[in-house]
Amino acid sequence: MALSDVFIIFIFLVEVIILTKFEIKIWGTLFTPLNILMIPYVIILLITIALPKSLGFVEFYYPSIIFWMVGLLVFFLPSLLIGLKYNQQCSLKPVTYYEDAKISKLLVILISFFLFFSLIHIFLTSGSSANLLGSDEYAEDNLAGGLWGHIRVFLIASLILLIFDFDKAKSKYIFLIFGILVVAMLYQVKSWIIVPLIAGFLYRFFSKKSKLNPFLILLIIISGGFIFFLSYYLLLVASVDGEFTNDTSEFIVEHFLHYLTSGVNGLSVDMRAGFLETPKPEYVFAPFINIVYMFTGDKLIIPISDIYHDTGLGGTNVLTFFGTLFIHLGMLGSILYVLLFSGLIYLLLKYVKSTSSMYFTAIYVWWCSLLFMGWFEFYFWNLSFIEIPIFYLLINSLDTYIKIPKIKLR
Repeated sequence: MALSDVFIIFIFLVEVIILTKFEIKIWGTLFTPLNILMIPYVIILLITIALPKSLGFVEFYYPSIIFWMVGLLVFFLPSLLIGLKYNQQCSLKPVTYYEDAKISKLLVILISFFLFFSLIHIFLTSGSSANLLGSDEYAEDNLAGGLWGHIRVFLIASLILLIFDFDKAKSKYIFLIFGILVVAMLYQVKSWIIVPLIAGFLYRFFSKKSKLNPFLILLIIISGGFIFFLSYYLLLVASVDGEFTNDTSEFIVEHFLHYLTSGVNGLSVDMRAGFLETPKPEYVFAPFINIVYMFTGDKLIIPISDIYHDTGLGGTNVLTFFGTLFIHLGMLGSILYVLLFSGLIYLLLKYVKSTSSMYFTAIYVWWCSLLFMGWFEFYFWNLSFIEIPIFYLLINSLDTYIKIPKIKLR
């Protein structure tokens, strides 16, 4: 490691420590958008750098960290301005426990209804489909789009609320949680299993319903690893009626390390090569454009790069949160996007700290969970960025105006 590389990583870590302390001081909680974006990236970055060269990874390009050094400072500016203004207007109180935040009877009925018919749909299609249950082809044909795709997204949104509201008195929720995880697992996209779980736990931590401790951190890490293992077990063994061998185990471990470091390494390799992608600003705004295209009948934008970078263990087309923004919007466009988005999510944070609104907090933690995955990719070009908040607003309206009675299990 060159002296310049040591200097870059040192300055970056100092920046992270200072920004983390400022965020906690301003907002009275660790669980701010900047911290949730920043801390996971730092952990993955340090893991990437620490992995032995004997594994086969290409040499890491330290100047790629500069994108995050600049990006985090830009992201922090709206936090500072909005946070200071908020503190001037009122005394900042600790995040409340959300005592009155409980899932409504209506929502439990809707979850049960859609989950039941989703499982029936899976059962019927698994017997008639030419694609094997657990395969990518089955997921694409039966769970990805159309009616069943939207129902799956609704169940993901519901999973976050179920995890938040779960306690000993509501142990029956475990059946709904498990059923939704089955549907999500069969969709065969690991991120869309991990992200809602992260959002659910973030909700519990943010609302102080649960305390962040080493045991929970270990549980979350183990759960993420288990989901990754199970996903590949279904793909490589169960769906093809194969055997689990030492080669299979070695492949899964190597692929896990590749997946874990692919965003950080992808940006590193791409920057060293001089950035090979063609800028496509429409990718960044794909959810908004695709909503219009649904009505006009135009072909939907699928924001997936067809350029793969060799990291040593495989190819990757993901470039982290700030890397993807820079590729498609350039320096000025990225700065403007980050300023606007950061301003929006910090205004949302200000609102939920003032009101303890269950559904608006759910929107907040959902967006924060997408930020959490910033070490991997820019997730805000997916339709669920907008679709899940719409589901929450619709349910909130039903609860508000129809006055569905709350479940009282305590």
